Amino acid sequence: MTDAREETRQQYAKTRAEFEKLGIQDKTAFVLEATFATIGRAIEEAGRQVADAFDHAAHFDFGPWRAPDDESDTPAADAPAKDGTNPAEPPSAAKRAPAEPKRGDDAA
Repeated sequence: MTDAREETRQQYAKTRAEFEKLGIQDKTAFVLEATFATIGRAIEEAGRQVADAFDHAAHFDFGPWRAPDDESDTPAADAPAKDGTNPAEPPSAAKRAPAEPKRGDDAA
């Protein structure tokens, strides 16, 4: 293990010496590129963690998710709902809300 640490220490010293040889613009560009690359990797990892958490939560709430294979997996637009109503049909007179009284000249 000591050899690995020593090798890392030597590599760091070499990289630091090479960095010191750069001009101010190159140093600035290097630092900015390294910073944005690190931020990008962090955002990607955070996105993966959030996606995994949602997948985990969805699996326990709803079971494994899968995309519909074909149209037979999705209900037809005119298929009755579980309560027996058909969302594609207008409501019957019994289910309609009462009409509001007219306003204006026709009002009594």
